[in-house]
Amino acid sequence: MRKFYLLKTFFVCFAFVCSQADAAIECISKVSNSVTTPDWHCSKHCGDWANTRPMQTLTLEMDQKFKNMGAFFRNPSSSCVGGALCGFSNIPTPGVSANAEQVKLSFKTWSRPVVVTVSADICVVNNAAPPPTPSSNPVVLPSNPIPPKAPVVAPAGKPPVPPQKAHDVEEAGPLADNCDRMKSNWFVDAKNYCSPHNVNLSATNLVCSQRPDGLFRKVSGVFICTP
Repeated sequence: MRKFYLLKTFFVCFAFVCSQADAAIECISKVSNSVTTPDWHCSKHCGDWANTRPMQTLTLEMDQKFKNMGAFFRNPSSSCVGGALCGFSNIPTPGVSANAEQVKLSFKTWSRPVVVTVSADICVVNNAAPPPTPSSNPVVLPSNPIPPKAPVVAPAGKPPVPPQKAHDVEEAGPLADNCDRMKSNWFVDAKNYCSPHNVNLSATNLVCSQRPDGLFRKVSGVFICTP
């Protein structure tokens, strides 16, 4: 579902996008990226265990087709799935780059594996949005306003179908022992990537591979979206 954020000021700037008069920020898609963390459980003599666990990073990169529309990331968020295990982590709010084309989450865990996800809306400035309700205190325009850049109008209907994209779900440690569960996690990521479109399940060829020592497993496949 698209989200609209109405901007009522004369001169509006968000990241690198500026527009004059009344415009609206329209969020046309939502993207996410997830990872299953390694097994970093400590049962005794843990001491400074939490502080010595390495930082991990998840990123979202703006797809070129959205860059061509003048899109930018908005509303970045992070989440953890793992119940009480998520209490043994430090997962802050993600940051957005200066040009609003990348979202980065740096986090740390020190428990059994959990699933950490970073998400954000992809938005554009859309002058075709409904006009705002007239104000009783109208804005007085300056006599010589700075000429703005023309905003890019988003296409009507659904956003473009995302391109095919290779994606891996990885797990490490003694709990990395269930291909079916990891495939289910992979399909959840696929649905998030293709939304609001569908995932072509019949054309998806998932491969589950495991290291000889049994302590690392990976499910690999390609996101294929259909209208």
